[in-house]
This record gives sequence, structure tokens and C-alpha cells, in this order.
Amino acid sequence: MPPYSTSQKQAIAQFVNLTNSKDSVASKSLRATGWNVERAVDAFFAGTAGPSKSTKFLNEVFDSYRGKSTSNQKSNFTLLILVPSR
Repeated sequence: MPPYSTSQKQAIAQFVNLTNSKDSVASKSLRATGWNVERAVDAFFAGTAGPSKSTKFLNEVFDSYRGKSTSNQKSNFTLLILVPSR
């Protein structure tokens, strides 16, 4: 971890605790919001911090099944995203 101030280290620890993410994700999100933990966590859960690896993986899985149904079949997909409560 690069040299962060004490308050920045505390913000990173708080972000990691709330989101169960890595320190690198925490520091990137916090830098993007001016080290505001609340805004960074909101952005993280709102998905405005960019697509996650999970989203990319799910899109790849969905795309692998696209077009495999016959003309008489309809494909129904339901995506359930679980977000921890605060």
C-alpha cells in the first residue's frame, strides 16, 4: 500500500469493512470521491465505480447462451444481485 495518511488508512479500512473489497479497490474508489467514505461506498454499491469482474463474467456467460435457442423457444434469464444491507 502506498504511503497514506492515518485518516486515509482509516477510510480504506472502513471501506473494506463495509464492502468486503480489496484495499486497491478501496483506495481507487476513495480517491475518486475525495476520500469521502459514504460517497465511495454509495458509488461502489450503485455500480458507478465501473463494471465489476462479476458483471463482466455474467455478461460473458449470458452471451455464450445467446442465440442457442431455436425459433420456437424463448430464453428467459433472471439476474439476481444481492447487496449487503448497511
